[in-house]
Amino acid sequence: MKLRVAILCTEGYVDSPGRAQQVCVYEVDGGTYKLAETYANPALFIERPASVSVPLHRGVRGVKAILDKGADALVLRGFGEYEFKLAKGKAKLYAFEGRADEAVSLIAHGSLPEVTAPTEIGEGPRGRGMGGGRGRGMGMGGGAGGSRGGPCWGNEG
Repeated sequence: MKLRVAILCTEGYVDSPGRAQQVCVYEVDGGTYKLAETYANPALFIERPASVSVPLHRGVRGVKAILDKGADALVLRGFGEYEFKLAKGKAKLYAFEGRADEAVSLIAHGSLPEVTAPTEIGEGPRGRGMGGGRGRGMGMGGGAGGSRGGPCWGNEG
C-alpha cells in the first residue's frame, strides 16, 4: 500500500511544526521509500493579523496546511494537544526525534508505532508548559544568578 509521509524537518532532522524549515514528503510502498518532494514549511509564512489579539499557534495552522496537501502520514518531533486533535483521524501520526530518513525507514518497515495521544504537555495557543520555571540548575551558581566558582571553563587560573 502506498503512503505519502510528510516529515517536518530542519537540516535533515525531524522538527516541530512551528519551527521546521521544510516539509519532506516521501512515498512509501511496502518496505521501500523515496523522497517525492520538499517544500518550505507553510507555518513559517503564517502571520497574525493585526486585528487578532490572541496568540497565533503557527504549528497548528502549518499542520492543517500540510494535511490539506494530501499527506497520509505525518511525522513531527512531538504532537501538542491541538496538533493531535487536528490531525487525528486524518492521517497516521508518528513522533520521532532524529534524522528524517531514519523515521521514514522505520515507517516503511512497520517499526515506528503510531501516536495515540498528545506527546507534549501544555502545548497549544498559549505555549505554556506545566512547570513554573523555578529550577535551580546544576551548575556552581546553583541557579541563584551568580557563580561561586572560578572561570566558566574550568580551573584555568
